Amino acid sequence: MLFISGYTGEVLFNRAGLDHGAAFLAKPVIPERLLRSVRQVLDGVS
Repeated sequence: MLFISGYTGEVLFNRAGLDHGAAFLAKPVIPERLLRSVRQVLDGVS
């Protein structure tokens, strides 16, 4: 699972309880970064 949010990672990991090992992208997302992150999630790379 890949989380994409306008909130910072600090908010999601520390306050919302998102697992620190979760794949996360902060908005705005650059298309190349999105593609790279999706590929990493599909390959099982953290």
